Amino acid sequence: MKVIAIANQKGGVAKTTTTYNLAAAKAIEGKKVLMIDLDAQGSLTIATGIEPGEERLEGFSTVDLFNPKKDPADTAFEVKSIPLKEKLFIVPSDPNLANTENYVNSLDEKIYFIKDACEVFAQYDFDYVFLDCPPNLGIIVTNALVAADEVIIPVKTDYLSYRGVELIKDSIEKVKANKRMNPDIKVAGIIPTMYRGNANDHKDILSILEKKGKILGIVKESVAASKGDVDGVPAVVSEPRSDVAKAYYDIAKLI
Repeated sequence: MKVIAIANQKGGVAKTTTTYNLAAAKAIEGKKVLMIDLDAQGSLTIATGIEPGEERLEGFSTVDLFNPKKDPADTAFEVKSIPLKEKLFIVPSDPNLANTENYVNSLDEKIYFIKDACEVFAQYDFDYVFLDCPPNLGIIVTNALVAADEVIIPVKTDYLSYRGVELIKDSIEKVKANKRMNPDIKVAGIIPTMYRGNANDHKDILSILEKKGKILGIVKESVAASKGDVDGVPAVVSEPRSDVAKAYYDIAKLI
């Protein structure tokens, strides 16, 4: 089982879009895939047709991955919004995840919760786990990095967003340098997102990103991507021939 964190401390760079499309693309390949929504805003959860905080999720959400008395396997829900029977699952987020972060910060052993949960999920024949990280560098992101085999960094091709690449890479290096954390973690690559090829500033940022790491693929600015976030169906399913879908399919083949 491969665990992939989708991370960037900057918000609005298409982390959730990237997570959902790559996870769906791997599920279409026939892989059994789990997405874990680690963002209290719950955008990925909402995209799959689940409302964060609804009564049926009480005791069965990302919050419960940080409770050692809970079985992580009970938190995985099959994604019903797209026709991928028993291939795509999600651990939904919860608004209380923000409070959970404060609690976890107070603990001595606070960085292994997601790693321990992933070890449980490995027993259920998942091929991939995608961790949709919040837009910060807090303890939940640290948990994700400790658990991950690889990190994919989506970056919107504008000045403010690309500056976040160095921050997340610094965090990855700190985790890698600590033998008790995750010395084997690696950056799989960067995905420039919302790219406009006719804009000079986007071209300039892309040139800079190419010097900062491996470019897994370029996702152009597109109605297909944003529409998928709203409709709850990723572009790889709703518009498989679109440029966005093709980009994510090609990236999925590399991971």
